[in-house]
Amino acid sequence: MAPVIAALCLSFVLPLPLDTARHARGATPAPALMEAAATTYRLNNYLLPAPLTPRNNMVLVKLRKSEEGETSRGLVLAASQRKIRDGEVAAAGPGLTHPESGQLLPTGVGAGDHVLCEEIVMEGEAIDYLGEKHRMLPDSRVVATLEG
Repeated sequence: MAPVIAALCLSFVLPLPLDTARHARGATPAPALMEAAATTYRLNNYLLPAPLTPRNNMVLVKLRKSEEGETSRGLVLAASQRKIRDGEVAAAGPGLTHPESGQLLPTGVGAGDHVLCEEIVMEGEAIDYLGEKHRMLPDSRVVATLEG
C-alpha cells in the first residue's frame, strides 16, 4: 500500500496517495496546492466559495484611500458628495445585452485596469472584500483608464 498524505480543503480532509519516487521524505506539497487551500474569499466578513464576480455592466473597484471630505469618525461632509477618485478594477462583469439586437455590449474595463471613477458617495454598494474597501459601480461611472 502506498503512503498517504492529507490535503486540507476548507472543511474536510482528503487523503491523497503519495508518489514516493517524486517526493522525498519530509518534502512539502506543491505550491499551487498550498495556495489554493490558503486563499479565502470574504465579502463583508462572510466566507465566499469562489471569487466575487460582478454581473452585467457592474465593476468592482478598489478605490485609493482618500481622507478628504470625511470627519475622523467617517461622517461624509456635504461638499464632498461628488468627487472623482482613482482605483484598480478588481473584477468586471461581462457587459449588458442590447435590448433590441440581443448582442452583448462588453464592459470597457477589465481586472487590473487603473481607472478614474466618478464616485457619488451615496450611490453604488460600498463593500469590504478581501479585507479592503471596495465599491461596486456601473461601468458608466468609470471616467477614464490610466496607462503606465
